[in-house]
Amino acid sequence: MQTSPLPKSIDMLLSSNVEPSEEEASKIQSLLVEPTRQLEELENNIRVLEIQLEDLKAKRTTTKETISRYRAVLSPIRRLPADVLREIFLHCLEKHRNPAMLASEAPMLLTRICSSWRSIAQSSPLLWAQIHIAFPNWIDFLVIEDSGDQSEHVPISQRRHLVTGKLFQLQFEAVVAWLSRSGTCPLSISIHYVASSIRSGYPAFPAENLNVISKLFKVLTDEADRWRHFELSIPKDAYDILVEALEGSPLPNNLVTLRVSFTPGGVEPSFSEPPNIIPSLRKISIDDIGHLTNGISRSRLQVLTFLSIHLQRLSTDVAAFVFKNCPSLIHVKFTILSWQQTPSETMPTIHLPELRTLYIGDDSPNLLSTRGFYDAFYAPKLSTLAFYSLSIGFYPSISPALTPNYPMTPISGLLQKSTRLHTLMLCVDNLSDKQLSEILHSASNITHLIYGKPTPPHRVSTFSPSEVPVLVDGYCETKWDFKSTFFETTGNIDSGSIPRTITPPLLPKLERIEFMESARVKALSNSTLLQFIINRMDPLPSGLISSLKEVKVNFNFHLKKKAEINVKESLIKLTQEMGISSNVHLSLTYSEYDYSPLRALGVYSEMWVHDRIDEDVSSPPI
Repeated sequence: MQTSPLPKSIDMLLSSNVEPSEEEASKIQSLLVEPTRQLEELENNIRVLEIQLEDLKAKRTTTKETISRYRAVLSPIRRLPADVLREIFLHCLEKHRNPAMLASEAPMLLTRICSSWRSIAQSSPLLWAQIHIAFPNWIDFLVIEDSGDQSEHVPISQRRHLVTGKLFQLQFEAVVAWLSRSGTCPLSISIHYVASSIRSGYPAFPAENLNVISKLFKVLTDEADRWRHFELSIPKDAYDILVEALEGSPLPNNLVTLRVSFTPGGVEPSFSEPPNIIPSLRKISIDDIGHLTNGISRSRLQVLTFLSIHLQRLSTDVAAFVFKNCPSLIHVKFTILSWQQTPSETMPTIHLPELRTLYIGDDSPNLLSTRGFYDAFYAPKLSTLAFYSLSIGFYPSISPALTPNYPMTPISGLLQKSTRLHTLMLCVDNLSDKQLSEILHSASNITHLIYGKPTPPHRVSTFSPSEVPVLVDGYCETKWDFKSTFFETTGNIDSGSIPRTITPPLLPKLERIEFMESARVKALSNSTLLQFIINRMDPLPSGLISSLKEVKVNFNFHLKKKAEINVKESLIKLTQEMGISSNVHLSLTYSEYDYSPLRALGVYSEMWVHDRIDEDVSSPPI
């Protein structure tokens, strides 16, 4: 568009604030006529083009949807045979627990994708052969009464009855439908219920709902001959209801794993012992050893391969009696407590020829009082040992100075005998550096050392670390001085003086080391950690020390995260300067304390909270 040149007088007006004359104003009005017309024409053209563009965009969207629908028909997953889809579906199940009856996870989630998947999922019995039943805590509904949230038309008790009754009825119907889809497959069942600790004395279930609860338990016990793994975390009175439902039901002759933990709360029942006639039972996890030994024949104990006693602390005599009657044990977890104030006497041999994994918690005030118990162990295939102790170490009357012929720690003899031991887990905060050094010198064959309290990521462990934030170095009475234990001389890597490993070398075959709680290890600075890695990366020419392959450290939340970068960068720089290859996998993590009020209300509060040592530790080669 071309415009006529403006008169000189009007052109001057554009660069000033002078008021135009009437003649100049009239001239300007005439000059605006053509540009205004052209602007209206351009805007009309733009509106037409915009309409055309929107129409093209709509057509594009429709075309894409058509292409997408046709391509979906050609999708490779449509060509997968039903048996392949079933196998894929099985891999969608939770690995470390039974699937919950939730629409957000498999197998329920798989039935909500399309009709074809729903048909395949519902006709796949293995998908429904595992079930986790989490009972709602009906005590929570009593809060309505305290909150003053009352209806003018429905009494509180009746409203509670309606709410809990509906929930339990829906749960009953869901369990019936679930089990009906499992066909004849062996079942893995877990039941979890935590009664209110605030309102102790209330029954596990309200009286008005006992009928539907009994029906639900009866549905489960009617399938007892299909039970393969059965897990209970319920109040004792709820357990009584389940045992009553077992009367007249098929015997659980195929049960392999039984886990029973009685949660606090509820009312004290006339307690019933677990059923004893279970010929196939191999794995047991229980609160109290009395639940195992009462009425069970010795022949039943002799075939047990897994045993976990997660609450009761056993005397050394009781523990020895149990293990002597369970010679087939492969994995064991228990805690002992001895009040004896003198060094223990020699005990008869405890022969466990198949034992691979041993988890021991020792709460004895005097560790020397349990030495005879550990010395009695003969487990030639033992490959993993976890030792946890919060003991103060010694009574003054039997101090190490007065007993020079005794080892300072009770497990030294067991470690020396265990020639196949490759993994050692320790949490012994109150032992001295000398005691820890004795333990490590006795475990010269191990390749993997874990110091601290490891917790599997899929659940809370009985040996879980303290939740209290660590803010000062004085958190523990005694800390392991890592530097003085492993290094022969002092020095600082930043100044070019790299301390060498002590001779003879400590843990010469070590390849993996983990610190689960760095605040419990004295002098474990970035510099010390780097010194240790460098020394173990460049082993002695004589082959006395194995090359380090993996280092994991869990620092506390108050340490700055930039430390990880410093360690890694320094490691790369030093290895280049020393001309050695860096094959160490270094993992430094930083724990942060969760101050959220919802911290304790996660999904894992509805799951089994004790160690499952048969799952956590992979079976080592024989």
